[in-house]
Amino acid sequence: MARSPLHGAPGPADTAPGPLNSGNREPAPPPRPAARRRPPARRERPAGRAGAPGQGAGGGGARAGPPARTPAGRARGPDRSCTAFTPLRRTAARGGVPRPPRESTVKQERAARTREALVQAAAVAFDQAGFHGTSLGRVSKAAGISMGALTFHFPTKDELADTVQLRGLTTTRDAVQRLLAGREPALETVVDVTLELAALLQEEPVVRAAARLTRERESAPEGALWPSSWLPAIEDLLEAMPAGQLRAGCDPRTVLALVAHLVAGVESYLRSCGRDGCDTYKSAPEQLARIWELALYGIRRGRGL
Repeated sequence: MARSPLHGAPGPADTAPGPLNSGNREPAPPPRPAARRRPPARRERPAGRAGAPGQGAGGGGARAGPPARTPAGRARGPDRSCTAFTPLRRTAARGGVPRPPRESTVKQERAARTREALVQAAAVAFDQAGFHGTSLGRVSKAAGISMGALTFHFPTKDELADTVQLRGLTTTRDAVQRLLAGREPALETVVDVTLELAALLQEEPVVRAAARLTRERESAPEGALWPSSWLPAIEDLLEAMPAGQLRAGCDPRTVLALVAHLVAGVESYLRSCGRDGCDTYKSAPEQLARIWELALYGIRRGRGL
């Protein structure tokens, strides 16, 4: 066996027989390729806010149940998405309509009370001072409501006057219709309508304001004139009145004019009395009844009331 100059004398290991020292040495096997590492499975995180480990979505003390399994075998947490808790889905499950929030209802009720207080205060102001003598500041002070709230509901004095005038007209028309329900067209019904108008003028500031605004305003809305709430009813009663209730030669149109003058006289009488009232008679309807008793002797066949 030849020795390489780089090696020294052969040792016992070099001379001992064995597989490594045999003449025909086998080559070493090639290295095995490294196995591919599979990426770790990704866990789905819930869409909602997760609580602390072992707690529910709200972080409370109740422990959530075992998570559901997806078809892929991975664990899936409970559905905490925002859409699972919307009011619309809750109401849809009940088969109803979404209810408005309580706060919105309270605001609507407060706005309605504010508007009503402004209308009542404006009716008193228009009744006492007229359209030109009433300012928005006076109405705001009388109602105890700020000017900003007043102009929010009624930006101009004309709009406020329109509302008061229409309110007085509606109040009068409703009272007349209630009185006429089931009544026959007779002269006594005409008298009762005028007595009802006298009572409204005496007791309702919004009716007196509507009557005064009708005379003083030039820009009143069409159909908002106060006599239009009762004068057509009187005219219909006189036209439908059976023959024999009026004296011969008495024109129903003259009776209609008499009614209009009597109602205007009641309003004028109430304004002349002032805030303390009149001492002549107890009320305007009672005074008007006495006037009718005198007038009927001249237009009705037979005796008076």
